Amino acid sequence: RLFCSSNECDGMVREGEISLTRQSVQNNPPDILFTTTESLNKRIADSWNRELFLGKEENKKPFLALLDEVHTYEGTSGAHVALLLRRWSFLLGEGAKNVHWTGLSATLPEAQSFFSDLTNKRQDNIEEITPSREEYIEDSAEYQIIIRGNPASKTSLLSTTIQTAMLVPRILETPGSLRDESIFGCRAFTFTDQLDSVHRLYWNLMDAEAYTRNATPSRSRHPLAYLRNSDSGEHDAVDKIRDSFGQVWKLAEKIGHDLRERLVIGLTTSMNSGVIKNSNIIVATSALEVGYNDPLVGAVIQHKSPVSMASYIQRKGRAGRVKSMRPITITVLSDFGRDRYSYQNYEYLFELKFRIGIQLRLNHLI
Repeated sequence: RLFCSSNECDGMVREGEISLTRQSVQNNPPDILFTTTESLNKRIADSWNRELFLGKEENKKPFLALLDEVHTYEGTSGAHVALLLRRWSFLLGEGAKNVHWTGLSATLPEAQSFFSDLTNKRQDNIEEITPSREEYIEDSAEYQIIIRGNPASKTSLLSTTIQTAMLVPRILETPGSLRDESIFGCRAFTFTDQLDSVHRLYWNLMDAEAYTRNATPSRSRHPLAYLRNSDSGEHDAVDKIRDSFGQVWKLAEKIGHDLRERLVIGLTTSMNSGVIKNSNIIVATSALEVGYNDPLVGAVIQHKSPVSMASYIQRKGRAGRVKSMRPITITVLSDFGRDRYSYQNYEYLFELKFRIGIQLRLNHLI
C-alpha cells in the first residue's frame, strides 16, 4: 500500500488499485501498464516477465499502445525504438493486428509520416487529429532574443551564457511581488544538449554567484553581479558601454533586486533529478524539457543551437505556463561547428512556427 506521511493528508492506495510489486503484477496482470521502452526492451527477453507484455491471458492481450511525447523518438534512439516496436509486434504474432497505436505530441511537423516510420504502419491507415487554426485563440505575447557570441572577442561562448544567466533572473519579478497572474515570472531554465556543458555551466555559474566548491555560500566573496551595482564606483563610461551591449544592471535594481543576494541555482539531469522549489535558475538537460509545468518560469535560456527543433519548442514551452505571462526565450549562438548555420541564419529561429506548421503562442483551445 501507499499512504501519505503528512499529517494533513490521509490518502491511501491499497492493493488492488495499483500493482506495486513485480510479484503482484505477475499474479494479477493489470488492465493498464505504464512502462518505458527500456523496460519493454529488457522484459520481452525475460522469460519471467515477457508474458506480461505479450498477454498471457486472452482477455489481457494488448489492444492499445499509447506513446507519449512521441517526437522524442527521433535520431539514433528513435531508430532503436522503431526496431523495438517491430520486435514486439513480431512476438505478438496475429495479436499485433488488434493493437491500435496512438502517439501524442505538440511538435510534429509531419505527424503521419513520422508515426508510420516509427510503428511500421501504412501511412494511409494513420489519422492525424489536430486542432485547426480557427479553433485557437491568440493570447498574450512572447519575447525572443538571439545572442551571437563575438568570434573575435577571445572569450568562450560559455562565459556569454553565464553572464546571461546572471542577468536574466534578476530582470524577472521578485518573489515578493508575484501576483496570481504573473506577467514575467521569477524563475529561469537554462538548457544545453551536452552533459559536459551542463556541469561546466552549472559550476561556473555557482562560482560567479560566490558559492564554494561544496555548493555552500562563500563568506569572503560577493556575487559578480554585485560588482555591477550602482554604488560600485565604476566610471559612468563603463556603465554606458555595458548598457549598449544589453547588460542594463540598473534595471535589476529598479525592479527591486538586491545585487548582493546570491541566485539559488539548481541542476537537473538524468543523474540529478528533481527541481529545487526556491531556485531562481535551473541548469538542465533534456530531462526537464517535457512533462514539468512550473507557473513561475518566465524565461528560458538555450546554450548553443538546439539539436532538435521539436526539442527547442518544448524547451520554450517551459516558460509562460500562465496565460497572462509574457515569457522570454534567449538563444546563445556561436560561429563555430554545428552552430554556424544558426549563427548566420538566426531568423529561422524566429520563424520556427511557420516552418513546422504550429503556432507557438496559441495558448488554449476554444
